[in-house]
Amino acid sequence: MAGVTKEEAILFLLDKKPTEERFGQMIEFVTDKCSDNHQLMNDLRSLYITDKVLADKGKLMRSIANAMSDHYMNSDTIDLCRKTVSIQDEPVYLYVFDHFNPKIMGLFSWLTPLKDACHACELFYLFNKGIFLNNPRPTGDDRLVMDAFTTSFTNFAKHGNPNGLSKCELPAEWIPVDENNCGRNFVFSSKCHMKEHFFEGRPAKYKEILVKHNV
Repeated sequence: MAGVTKEEAILFLLDKKPTEERFGQMIEFVTDKCSDNHQLMNDLRSLYITDKVLADKGKLMRSIANAMSDHYMNSDTIDLCRKTVSIQDEPVYLYVFDHFNPKIMGLFSWLTPLKDACHACELFYLFNKGIFLNNPRPTGDDRLVMDAFTTSFTNFAKHGNPNGLSKCELPAEWIPVDENNCGRNFVFSSKCHMKEHFFEGRPAKYKEILVKHNV
């Protein structure tokens, strides 16, 4: 069982301004490892940056966060699922945590450039305790997500199946990944559901670009 939040890298972007130069700075740690770093930079830009994105600061910040999230968490997570399902018979379950209540961020909420589920904020829904110096009272939607999240972890720990044994105990059936689709994921939100593609295939494309350039 593996998963990420919707936008893992938001905490890395506190007080950062959305500019094309900032995007370049954020991916320098990747391009510096490549002999043809100019072409690698262009390939990565084509994945995340378009004219429409450049014209909208909000979209540009989102693209910067996407690139950072793919590098640090998303691409390796789907790679882990792909490798694991190829070497074992036990099912592999992938999730994306897509529920966000800004109150659980406490004072950090004022500093984050995007208001979305980010690294570690899902822990509140597992332990009912905030880690951002804040412990708000859960809302109705928070409790729905908390119930589904804790139920899935408990069932997986007991039975190796987040759905439960005899019947599905989640709001929607969680279908594991397979060799034909390693991006199939369960989305934790106020209305939990399945998605066939992990971030629309973006992290996998990011990984393909790195492999193409031997990075």
